[in-house]
Amino acid sequence: MVVGPAKLICARVKRVEDPRFLTGRGRFLDDITLPGMVEVAFVRSPYAHARIRSIESGEALRSPGVLAVLTGEEAARQARPLQAKLHEAPGLERLARAYRIADWYPLAWGRVRFMGEAVVAVVADNRYLAEDAVEKVLVDYEPLPVVVDVEQSLQPGAPLLYENWGDNLMLKADFRSGDTERAFREAHVVVRETFRTNRCTGLSIETRGCIAKYDFSSESLILWTSSQIPHVVRMTVAELIGVRENKFQVIAPDIGGGFGIKSHVFPEEIVLCLLSRQVGRPVKWVGDRLEDLQSSIHARQGVFTVELAARNDGT
Repeated sequence: MVVGPAKLICARVKRVEDPRFLTGRGRFLDDITLPGMVEVAFVRSPYAHARIRSIESGEALRSPGVLAVLTGEEAARQARPLQAKLHEAPGLERLARAYRIADWYPLAWGRVRFMGEAVVAVVADNRYLAEDAVEKVLVDYEPLPVVVDVEQSLQPGAPLLYENWGDNLMLKADFRSGDTERAFREAHVVVRETFRTNRCTGLSIETRGCIAKYDFSSESLILWTSSQIPHVVRMTVAELIGVRENKFQVIAPDIGGGFGIKSHVFPEEIVLCLLSRQVGRPVKWVGDRLEDLQSSIHARQGVFTVELAARNDGT
C-alpha cells in the first residue's frame, strides 16, 4: 500500500533502513576489497605554512612492496587543482564573480598552507608497507610565518597564503535592502554587538576514504568514495583529470556519518584516480583519525558585528 504525503505529516514514521545496519549488514568503504588492490599512505606536512624546498623519495621507492611514489609536481602535470570558488548559480552571479580563486593542488606543490596537507603519496602492496615507505621520504621545508586568527589575518603585514592577492580577503560583498540609513536615523535605540564563533569540525565514526579502479581496456574509471555528494565528485574530478563523465563512475557506499565533512570534493579522490591509472591496479586509502581531523574541512572561525536599529513600537 502506498502511503500518501498527508499520512506522513506529524506521523511517527517507522524507519526502514535501520535493521540492515543494526544487524551488521552495512557495507562501508573499508569493507570493500578488490582483486589486486593496493593501498596508499600520504606524507603530510607537519607545518601550517612552509615552502617546499626539495623532496627526496628514492629510498621510499626502493622499499619493499612499493609500486609508486607521487609528488605534487608530478600530480600537477596530470591534474588541474581544485578551486575554492562559488559557482554562478542563479542569483549568485555577482558573488561568484567577486570571489578570489584559491588553487588547491592534489598534492602540495611548492608550498603547504595547512598542517596535515598531503605532500607525497606512496602506493604499496598494503598500508603497513606504504606507511613504512612514507617514513623514508625526506621533505625539506622552509617554515613560513603563520596566522591562526581571522581578525589577525586581515591586519596589515599579516602572513599571506596567496602572495598574488596582496591580502587574505577572499570575498567582500555588500547586501542592501530598504532604506537602512533612514531606519538608523529615526531609531529610538541602536544596539551594537560583536559575536565570535570558534572553529570546529564534524567527527564521524567513519573517516574519509576512497578506492579508485582504472580499466585500461575501456579507458574507464570507477571511484568508490565515502562522500555525500557523488554526483559533484564525478563532475569535478572528471574535469580535473581529463576523463569524460560517461567513462567515470562514482559510487557512494554506506556512509558512517558525515556532518558536512563529506559534502566536499577532496584532493585524495583525485590522487587515487591518478595512482590507479599509473600502477594499473585498484588503489585504496582510508584516513586514520589524525589525518582525518587535520585534512578534512572544518567550520571556519566567525566574527560577526551586528548593529540593530529599533523604534519604541517594536519596528
